[in-house]
Amino acid sequence: MTWNMNNKDVGKELNDTLTELESIKIIMGTVSLSNASSYLIKYAIIRACGAIEVAYKSIVADFCDSKTSVQQLNYYIDNNVRGNSMNPSIDNLHGFFY
Repeated sequence: MTWNMNNKDVGKELNDTLTELESIKIIMGTVSLSNASSYLIKYAIIRACGAIEVAYKSIVADFCDSKTSVQQLNYYIDNNVRGNSMNPSIDNLHGFFY
């Protein structure tokens, strides 16, 4: 599966992540359930979540950038959307938007 996106950096990040997850799936098929497979599962989840977060934030920030020419707003979006990471939760999202 390949992602076709207007933002080529986001598309590349998603494609790279998918390739890596497919490799992990192959390894998991050959490794018995052990400590190594437990770490691979955890890594795969963290990798997927990180890629989704980066992609989503980039798409939202790109949309906002395209709709405004106010430099202060663009700076705010770059620092607080693209450059900020948080664990997804209802409280964090609510605090971010309100």
